Amino acid sequence: MNKSILSAITKGDLILFLGAGASANCKNRELPILMSGDLARQMADLASLPYDNENLDVVYEAAREILGARLDQFLESSFNHITPSADYDTVAKYVWRRIYTLNIDTGLDRALTRLSNQNINKLSASDPYVDPSPFFENLEYIKLNGTADRIQDGVIFSASEYAKATASHLPWYSQCASDFVRSPILFIGTQLNEPLLKYHIERYKTLNPTPQGVSYLIARSATAIQIAALKRYKIEFIPGTLSDFTSWLSSEVPVPPRPFDVAQEKLPQLKDFSEKTTEAQDRYAELFEHVKIIKREAFDYLPKNSEATIKDFYKGFKPTWNDIVEGIPAKLDVLDDCINKITNINIETEKKLIPLIGPAGSGKATLVKQICHHFCLVEDWEVFFIEGTPDNLLETLVAIEQASKHSKIIVGIESIEFLTEQLLTTLSSRKLSKTLLIASERESTWNRRARHSLQDFYQSPVYVREFSSNDAEKILLKLEQYGSWTRLGRMSNPERTKELLNRSKKQLLIALLEATLGRGFERIIEEEFSAIKSDEEKVLLAIVTIITDRRSNAPITLIDRALEKISILSGATVISSGLAGIIHHQGGTMFARHPVYARFLIERSFDPSLTAKALNAVLQAFSDYKSPVIRHLKKTEATIYKSLINHKFLFESLKGKQDLVIGTYSKLEKKFESDGLFWLQYGLSLRDFNANSDALEKLKIAKEAYSMPHTLHALGQQLLISALETTHESAALSLADEAREILERLDETYESDDTYPIVTLAEGHTSVVRKFSEESDARNLANYYSRKLEIRSKQKPEYTRLKLAYERMFKYAATGIWQDTNGSVGK
Repeated sequence: MNKSILSAITKGDLILFLGAGASANCKNRELPILMSGDLARQMADLASLPYDNENLDVVYEAAREILGARLDQFLESSFNHITPSADYDTVAKYVWRRIYTLNIDTGLDRALTRLSNQNINKLSASDPYVDPSPFFENLEYIKLNGTADRIQDGVIFSASEYAKATASHLPWYSQCASDFVRSPILFIGTQLNEPLLKYHIERYKTLNPTPQGVSYLIARSATAIQIAALKRYKIEFIPGTLSDFTSWLSSEVPVPPRPFDVAQEKLPQLKDFSEKTTEAQDRYAELFEHVKIIKREAFDYLPKNSEATIKDFYKGFKPTWNDIVEGIPAKLDVLDDCINKITNINIETEKKLIPLIGPAGSGKATLVKQICHHFCLVEDWEVFFIEGTPDNLLETLVAIEQASKHSKIIVGIESIEFLTEQLLTTLSSRKLSKTLLIASERESTWNRRARHSLQDFYQSPVYVREFSSNDAEKILLKLEQYGSWTRLGRMSNPERTKELLNRSKKQLLIALLEATLGRGFERIIEEEFSAIKSDEEKVLLAIVTIITDRRSNAPITLIDRALEKISILSGATVISSGLAGIIHHQGGTMFARHPVYARFLIERSFDPSLTAKALNAVLQAFSDYKSPVIRHLKKTEATIYKSLINHKFLFESLKGKQDLVIGTYSKLEKKFESDGLFWLQYGLSLRDFNANSDALEKLKIAKEAYSMPHTLHALGQQLLISALETTHESAALSLADEAREILERLDETYESDDTYPIVTLAEGHTSVVRKFSEESDARNLANYYSRKLEIRSKQKPEYTRLKLAYERMFKYAATGIWQDTNGSVGK
């Protein structure tokens, strides 16, 4: 064995792949388990066929034809209820990233159930995809060729079964091949001559011609030709057996680590918390999945060698932490303002949230990181940064407070948009005593939702908009060091300052690019996009761009699955080499240069058909998960799925083209037939195009697939719309009564578009009764709803929509004058 294997095991990177030889020492009722030769002989005897050392797959084909279901009984009796070997018992005690096996016997199954510290998620090749647990609490154990305790689900033994499987979509065979090009795999007990596996590996070799690391094969022997063939796949041959491996493992790591121990090796920041927390470590680890500790010791403050390359930050990318530490972005005046504000805050008595608000590309995200870095160097402060979307923000922040010995804590948050509800829950709980949250958000997004929802809990926002002449001087100094200076270098200093300030009414990002390149932002992007000739590059860019626009980084594993769905076998890593400067890599993810850049590409550069193709590919990749999809995704990918499937996003990104928008949903009906969120957004999209009868059908499916408040609200509203469209009074009033029953139950539920169910019900129900019944009945109903709306409006005076609905209902009840939401008046 070697140190690389040991390191991969201790860090939880190693994937096991077990073939028939790994089960050789298992027992079936005290007898040795059947290996291929003996198995073939017994199959032939059972089928009354003469046996002449034919291969197992040939014998199996013949026996299956003669024996039919009797062969299943034989396989079950031969390979179910197997006593695991001592080697399997040893394997089961250690922590693994994943285990794949070609064996149908249950020897390792029983060992894992009895001895593993991980929760075993036993899967077949056709089961939906499951993300690996970030803290190793769960283990995906995938039986690629079937399992003896589920023999009725089928097994793969013969050439014909391999052929059928090749034509099928088997998520875990595909994922195994994808893992092969990304992670070290230890093959034991196989010569890698499985046709189906080879098929997928060959396909996935095109995803990444150079695997990121070496894999290993432990086998008793191999010829020079076999060893040379293995090298083609970057697989290193190690002579030995599973027993040799387990003996070595027990010697090198005599005490099997717990999942949390491995998580600490994988994520060193967890070590800082493990000694301090009183909570269960596994749960604690989950809380810190998206938390980065910002402290002096984490950064290298030694002077860097000056490099002639232009830094990515000055090409329009968001800053990395290394950029912040090295001082690559200029420290603008607003940073000093924020530092002074935070320094003078009494955290115990003042509001806990400071929002940094401005247009996209104004430098808000940079400012959050600069603030965090500044205070990590100040005594008494401990600083953290939340990347992505935590499962439970309140629990995470409370855990941080409990773990920290500092008197004051800053937690930086890059974006408020997808955390609004969690922030409201957190801040209204009043459970934070020494934590200050610094969070940025686009001004338009802030005004639409968070400004109202969080108004009782934030201090006066810091607005990050135009920069000053003093800022321009600072920026120019940094540009000369780290940016493109060719054009500006030919100017005098006053001319440079003027050039930058003339563009300062735009976002900082745009001003920097235009000043350094001397061309308009629109022209810069259009020229870069027009230079891309490859269709594969355009599709990859579109996939990464739509995810970047949703304020997320795109996991490369997700991109690769998306590309495969549309028959592009070259993977993201390969294709992106031609998109340097437009797409950036970071920690297994990709993102486009900047959300501002991404939005412009979608709105102005991409043909909507290209965007539709990218959306279809990514959504198909999500269809590999079990329904409801959103409940089986990591929080970050759940945010991507929820954003991309949203009917408003599809309408905007596909430029309102009905054939593309509805076509995107219709092509995915079977793949998402059990997913409630898909049907909800499908129904809302049909409503956008006034296809209301179809919308009602889809929303009813959504309710059956996965009933949740948003779905019920949408269904209630659609029932009222349909009631107004019908010409039959009895049908209309029946639909309205059904809507009322739904929406009254949701009276306390707050909907995502800032409309209470009571508003939807009051306006819609009154409109239906007004159309089909007596005027007095409608006015009496309006009076009933106006009283309910008045109470709710007083509870939430900041929501003008509640007040408007109350005034409309009151006015109609009192005077008989009906005012539509568009302002027109009628009687």
